[in-house]
Amino acid sequence: AILRESYDKWERRAPLTPSQCEEVMQSFPGSRVLVQPSSHRIFSDTAYERAGAFVQEDLSSADVILGVKRPRSLEALPSDKTFMFFSHVIKGQPENMG
Repeated sequence: AILRESYDKWERRAPLTPSQCEEVMQSFPGSRVLVQPSSHRIFSDTAYERAGAFVQEDLSSADVILGVKRPRSLEALPSDKTFMFFSHVIKGQPENMG
């Protein structure tokens, strides 16, 4: 699943492009890619839908959730999921070192 970015209001990057989502679903038959809707993401919700992804708010059925930056509120994330986010730990920023 692709999480809607919430840490920085100007963040437009996406962890997967629509074509990468399509490639994942073709490579793993029976898999689904869920995408939280976002009006700020560089790719439109419609582009993800055209690629076969499911645009929806609820990501609870996803096994893995991808994001560019960590979410603003870590408490809002379910504890039984695997999360993958980019981080800049080399900078030693306290919020990225946990």
